[in-house]
Amino acid sequence: MKVILLEDVPKLGKAGKVVEVKRGFGTNLLLPQGKAEIVTKSRLKELETHQKQIQQKSVYIKQRAEQVRDKIMERPLVVHMKAGEGGKLYGSVTGIAVAKAVKEQFGIDIDKSDVSITESIKIIGTYTINVKLHPEVIADIKIDVESESAE
Repeated sequence: MKVILLEDVPKLGKAGKVVEVKRGFGTNLLLPQGKAEIVTKSRLKELETHQKQIQQKSVYIKQRAEQVRDKIMERPLVVHMKAGEGGKLYGSVTGIAVAKAVKEQFGIDIDKSDVSITESIKIIGTYTINVKLHPEVIADIKIDVESESAE
């Protein structure tokens, strides 16, 4: 029996995929739970149209992420932190501080979980960090950590 998955089903496939399943599995589990529907010609045409739209949207989102990457890589990001003598920070630079600085300086919202700081930043200086803007687009941005008193 061929069915179209309406939601992701572990070990079977992702939503929108046409799969072949045993009749009992389809009629007793997938169809009653609303996880799939039987394949028809009209539904296949709708699915193809919908997948084309999703693909176009995906391409647009990736292009937008590349534009954002280019914009935030143009110049270093300046992060102001409280620091003591010798340039030692009180605390360290976090994803939250980076996301806030990107919002303030570039007007771009990024999620703190998309910021990857490989080494702990606890001293004033220049560092390189990664920001994941899209599954296929990662920006390597330079950040200048400065003391708040330098403003």
